[in-house]
Amino acid sequence: MKLDLERFRSPEELLDDEEGAVFAEYVVILILVVVAAVLVWQGLHDSIVDDAKAEYTTFGYPP
Repeated sequence: MKLDLERFRSPEELLDDEEGAVFAEYVVILILVVVAAVLVWQGLHDSIVDDAKAEYTTFGYPP
């Protein structure tokens, strides 16, 4: 399916276009990606903190 760019003459017509994803769908996808990234970052942070605490427990705190 080829998008005919010549038929769009104004931004209002682009907003009325129903081909493809709409703005709300992009926002939902973006929110899901951000939530997933925050959860991964939090998990990574927690694992690093846990590893550091284990090292300090085993070898003591650095001088």
